[in-house]
Amino acid sequence: MAKITENDIALYAIEELETLGYSYIYGPEIAPDGEAPERSAYDEFILTERLKNAIDRINPTIPHTPKKMR
Repeated sequence: MAKITENDIALYAIEELETLGYSYIYGPEIAPDGEAPERSAYDEFILTERLKNAIDRINPTIPHTPKKMR
């Protein structure tokens, strides 16, 4: 019986997500010292610009500035 490794599971998950339309980017490429950094430090785990772009794309009618509370 062949062993299933953590790497096998990761590769399977990546393939499945790609079939759903997601893009895969190798982590070191977007690391702070990578070719196309998307974070300023390794402990920054939310990719803020990607999140903002996704929110804008999914909710185009939501204003960028919050309404003032009364």
